[in-house]
Amino acid sequence: YLGYLNSKQSYRRNKQNLIEQKRELKFSIVEDYSDLVTSKNRLKTYKKLLRHASYAYRMAKEKVEAKKLSLQNYYMIRTLYLESYENYISEKRYYQSANEKLAFTLDDEVNTRYSINEDIKFKRVLTPLSTFFDFARNNNPGILQTYTNQKISERNLEIARRENLGLPEFTIDLGAFSRTTTTVSQNQGYSGGTSGNENLEIIATLNATWALVGENGFLNQRKLSRANLNNRSATRLYKKAVDQNLYLLTNAYQRLKTYEEQWEVTQTKMISAKTGYEITLEKYNRSKTTFLNFLQNLTDYAQAEVALADLIK
Repeated sequence: YLGYLNSKQSYRRNKQNLIEQKRELKFSIVEDYSDLVTSKNRLKTYKKLLRHASYAYRMAKEKVEAKKLSLQNYYMIRTLYLESYENYISEKRYYQSANEKLAFTLDDEVNTRYSINEDIKFKRVLTPLSTFFDFARNNNPGILQTYTNQKISERNLEIARRENLGLPEFTIDLGAFSRTTTTVSQNQGYSGGTSGNENLEIIATLNATWALVGENGFLNQRKLSRANLNNRSATRLYKKAVDQNLYLLTNAYQRLKTYEEQWEVTQTKMISAKTGYEITLEKYNRSKTTFLNFLQNLTDYAQAEVALADLIK
């Protein structure tokens, strides 16, 4: 019966493994999709920055030829343009890779490109950490697997204890059974009875022997010791899995809370950089500020947008 319980628990755990594999596939799709959306947002930001930097670079070349711009400012604008172009090309390559990765996860055709018409929204996590602890104990694959191993090893130890009880081996000898058939009569009986007596007589011996040494012997504790060692090891591994997963969950929860605080700061910074960029753009259009000041505000605004997109992912 204990062996049956082990088989039943192993079967149940294998069914859970199938469910966990489906869940891992869903998480992989969500992760690849969020990477694609984030890369798309970064690519739009770098493209906007490259467009303004390219315009500035063309204007700078005309001004430096007309000797209306110093070489120092010219090379600063040129460096900004090359850096913007480099970021755009790098992000475009990453965006193509993100499409390929999502296509592989979804088993779509190679070179599939996805059209995305939504953005990732940021939401605070309001669930307390203790709730995640309970959820992890009941659903974490590592904890469930080590728990199954611990229960099976516990039953195997009980089986080893019961098999180590040194029960005797019984042998019953009933003598030689004979049967005689003729055309007149039919006789059967056991040898050792009185001749001519039709009553059934049994001459039997009962022998009982105990196995003391050797395999499965009463004095052989190797199998029991091995089962006990496996049970202690499985129990420690189960406790380790629980402690390790709760430790990782605590760290992940704390990082998430840190990201939430950082997201609010980065969002405020992005809004401030956007406002500063719009004010500087208006002044630049009225020739009230320098172009370098305009580009600096544009760069700050682009960097804030990229940082915010990375945090949302």
